[in-house]
Amino acid sequence: MPPQDLDIAHLSDHDLIMLFKKTDDKRVIGLLYKRYVVMSLAIARKYFNDTSKAEDVVMAIFEKLLTILHQHQIQNFRPWLHSVVKNHCLMELRSSSKVQFNPIDLQNEADVVELDLRQHQDGELSNEQWLIKLTNALAQLNTEQNTCIKLFYLENKSYQEVAQITGFTMLQVKSHIQNGKRNLKNSLSKSIS
Repeated sequence: MPPQDLDIAHLSDHDLIMLFKKTDDKRVIGLLYKRYVVMSLAIARKYFNDTSKAEDVVMAIFEKLLTILHQHQIQNFRPWLHSVVKNHCLMELRSSSKVQFNPIDLQNEADVVELDLRQHQDGELSNEQWLIKLTNALAQLNTEQNTCIKLFYLENKSYQEVAQITGFTMLQVKSHIQNGKRNLKNSLSKSIS
């Protein structure tokens, strides 16, 4: 652990995460909390009308960062955290409902669902209904499309990173993502109408 008098407040998010991965210095989580608590609470309040519940969710997320940060390669912390908070809220909503379904096979709740395919902005579907429909639609994709969509959207990997992980060419990755998005959109349109 670095000396306590070492000033880390000036470090970028990326540098803080790298420091945390090397040292497990909990001050890093505290700094990230200070930087992003307002954003995180604003997101959580969209899902929960109860301010106390939103605060509890945000605290739980930042506690989980102690382990989650070691599991992910994070290039841009702010959008990654935004997705984590949204996904955690969706999981909380799902777990508090009586609806049961088989979730997609993902490593943890931080990886679940943030695609730019959300077509229900008119409020026809609740978040948990949307999660169920999206999960079912993802399961219907072929293996290549499913893998590329999950890596690109759920794990925030770049095209190049997806290509390295899957062994596909960049052209194949782009094609699988484009076709997967189209197939998801078609599947979701049918299930919503």
